[in-house]
Amino acid sequence: MSMDHTLLQIMRDRKKFYQLKRMLNPKAVDTHTMAILNAYDAFFKLDEDCLTIPVSDGFQSWFFLVKGEKLGAEAKAILSAIFRQAEKEPSEIAKKLIVKQILQADLAVKSTDIMDRYHAGEDIDPAHELNAVFNAYNIAMESQSKAFEFVELNEDLFHEDQNNEGLQPRWPCLQMYMRPWRGGDFLIFAARPDSGKTSAIADNITYMAPQVAASNAARYVEWESDAHATEEDKPKPRCILWLNNEGPGKRILKRIVQAAFGIPMSQIIERQVAGTLWTEYEILMGGDRHIIKVKDIHGWSAGMVEELIKAVTPALVVYDMIDNIQFTNGLSNGGTRTDQLLEAMYAWGRNMAVIYDHVGLATSQTSADAAANGGLSYPAMHMLKDSKTGKQGACDAIIMMGNKEEDASQETVRWISTPKNKLSIEGMGKSPRAEMIFEYSTSRFQGAE
Repeated sequence: MSMDHTLLQIMRDRKKFYQLKRMLNPKAVDTHTMAILNAYDAFFKLDEDCLTIPVSDGFQSWFFLVKGEKLGAEAKAILSAIFRQAEKEPSEIAKKLIVKQILQADLAVKSTDIMDRYHAGEDIDPAHELNAVFNAYNIAMESQSKAFEFVELNEDLFHEDQNNEGLQPRWPCLQMYMRPWRGGDFLIFAARPDSGKTSAIADNITYMAPQVAASNAARYVEWESDAHATEEDKPKPRCILWLNNEGPGKRILKRIVQAAFGIPMSQIIERQVAGTLWTEYEILMGGDRHIIKVKDIHGWSAGMVEELIKAVTPALVVYDMIDNIQFTNGLSNGGTRTDQLLEAMYAWGRNMAVIYDHVGLATSQTSADAAANGGLSYPAMHMLKDSKTGKQGACDAIIMMGNKEEDASQETVRWISTPKNKLSIEGMGKSPRAEMIFEYSTSRFQGAE
């Protein structure tokens, strides 16, 4: 009851009342305390000039007059004792600790609620939900000490733009119309099924891999040359993480190796037999054979994915496919439309990119509309499967790959566009609307003649 008494003492002040009210979880305090705090609120609204609740000089009498008929003798005796505590002045230590106590009580209530829901059989990921609650608690605690710290305005603000920093894709049509991809950027790559999404992504990220390796090396040199740097300051090497939710991960790795070399499988085998494959591949990857990591996450929850991202600190994460990640986070298909659920999932992916400072690249299928009349060259932004605006609103850019499914003469032709592009380059248009040739045997895309 000590926190309850402290709350009643401190929240007699109008200003403190409305500061603390928004933080307070009603389940974290006694029912009598909550009843009195609700009465404080009503009293302040009745008397706009009241700056401090006059507990023994009017408020207590008013409270019993309003609640009297509903209260028995025992309840009145308990409340009278509480009022005697409430009219005392709070200590300075109590004032300093009250916010921490409120946040800790909220954390305890929410954690207990999560476990109760889990034991009741609700379909949730308790580890993820507990982690989310704990992260929110840490952010709230940190905000108390950094409440007036803002994003810093300094000479570094345009540093990335001045130096054109970020990851460049291989395709010239994307290089011309998009600035380099940076931590916090979230993109969607969309195409019809079996049109070459895996190869397209493999083609671009194998071009980015040596860029990540070079960045790792530069950060290490900077750390090594700093006389005051400690072992704890040593930068952790970053990677490109491919989260696979479709088919065996080995198939993706094969495509990655092919795309890195840009040669047919027969020549890959020749290098394997000659014993030079992995040495050459390591050179192509900037000196780190494992800089692109593929992880099968079939059946994984969003919480499990987040823990993996925290562990490996990637520079870029490929979410293939984010639609298939087991996502609860307070939403379920039993009462939530598919587009709403997907919007929350893609918003989560974007948050991951911002919080953990990586580029997020989610794959998506285009809808049946994109296959109309044999296939559209440049599908519109709303033609993402199961979404008209949800996925679209949660990303910075959408890369569409169109193809003519029923035209044999155009079997290898792919059309590239960016119907949404917040990463556009000054002086250029929003979308390249480019034509490319898909070389299936090498997992590479070439500009059309």
